[in-house]
Amino acid sequence: MDHAGEATVKVDGDAIETQAMEGAERILRECLGLDRGDVLALFWDDTTEEPARLIGDAAHRLGIVVRERRLSFNDQHRFNRGTGLCDQDSEALETSRGVLTCLSNNSAFTSYRGALISAGMTSGVRFGHMPGIDMWVLASAVNIDYAAAAQRCDDLALALSIGERARLETYANGNAASGAERLEFDLGGLTRSPISSTGRIPMGTWGNIPGGETFIAPIEGTAEGVFLLNGSFKDHVLNPTMALRLHFRDGKLTRSDGPSVVRTAFQRLLEPGRRQKDPFFDCLAELGIGVNPGIPELTGNALFDEKCDGTVHIALGDSVRYGGRQASVIHEDLVTRQPSLWIDDRQVLDRGRNVFDPMVWREQLETTQVASRVAADDFGIRRTAVRADFNEEGRLCVRREVAAGRICSYSIGDLETGRVLALLYEVIPPLPASIGIADVLVNSCLISIPEVLVRPGLTILLRHQMVEILPPVVRHD
Repeated sequence: MDHAGEATVKVDGDAIETQAMEGAERILRECLGLDRGDVLALFWDDTTEEPARLIGDAAHRLGIVVRERRLSFNDQHRFNRGTGLCDQDSEALETSRGVLTCLSNNSAFTSYRGALISAGMTSGVRFGHMPGIDMWVLASAVNIDYAAAAQRCDDLALALSIGERARLETYANGNAASGAERLEFDLGGLTRSPISSTGRIPMGTWGNIPGGETFIAPIEGTAEGVFLLNGSFKDHVLNPTMALRLHFRDGKLTRSDGPSVVRTAFQRLLEPGRRQKDPFFDCLAELGIGVNPGIPELTGNALFDEKCDGTVHIALGDSVRYGGRQASVIHEDLVTRQPSLWIDDRQVLDRGRNVFDPMVWREQLETTQVASRVAADDFGIRRTAVRADFNEEGRLCVRREVAAGRICSYSIGDLETGRVLALLYEVIPPLPASIGIADVLVNSCLISIPEVLVRPGLTILLRHQMVEILPPVVRHD
């Protein structure tokens, strides 16, 4: 077991500097979507001086105005939520379009970092959270294909949204031949939404940088089985002989088996919850899938490890921040290498390899069976409070708020279906108005949607809770 600190980059210093400069520009342009003349609020401290300097230099090259806030450890440690942020911090947030918190990941400063995020959400900015950032992050973890990462996150968000149940198999040494451990739990099937962390941060939301994961709070009390922890947890990276078996029953960790040195370090993670008699400190709180290929090795820093491509992580403790119901004083991520994952018996990962088959998950208008409530012309239909977005391909996307500043977003259907759904959705008037299904048929024909596709399209919108059916209007002739 390695006591992990900063990750190492096995390239020379000049190469790191060059790659890190490229990474700094990608954060500003791709992650925060900033343009010339926009204002960036940059928060940093003594632990992040070098990457903060590169980000500032990149901003100047791109014509982005930088509002720098250098914080001392004392400033962060003395922060009191009762008195709130100082005037300089508040002004920097309120006058910026994008924010980066390049601060230490010291747990003693969590309260201050959380206050910055909360205030940033009120200001409606794009907020990138980068605690523990170093040159390796800039050189590798943020220099990825964001379009590819976004597509994988989109696929996973769809599966986790509509899926009812997950089965996770984990292996000693990442080797299925050594025998699998199985953990199963409920996902909720559209009663619980995942969060998509693509690295591209929409306006009015916050996200960790680097991005590259999709994660969800499983249904409480449903986890049964064993999870083999063969990767990393806070400040520790496990070698192949040090795997830990975690046993769950009724959603709760019941025991851990493995080498004593690993069990001791693991139990130390949970001690704050145990000491405070926290009812949820040892309960399953999260399932997450990493998709970031720019993270080549585990580091012991969960912000990075949980996004490593080919890994899955679970977490114990708090799930409220992810749309769950468990409020806990801890949230500890536990990463396993090369797992296999099934959602509703459809395989998504095979020993860490992406095997997601879009045709299994994405509806097609031609093969959709019309719902009975959509078949009658005398019913009405209206939109729901679920928001709609339209991606660059013209496809309809679901957008749900999961927690403060965190969203679930995924596209519906295959490419052609998604484009037709986008047109069909626009036929239905904004809330609180409604429209009769017969009128939807007429108006859809006016914009060249074939009548044969309208009812299947309404069925798909209904399935994803984008619309609701209203009872027939009683006519008194």
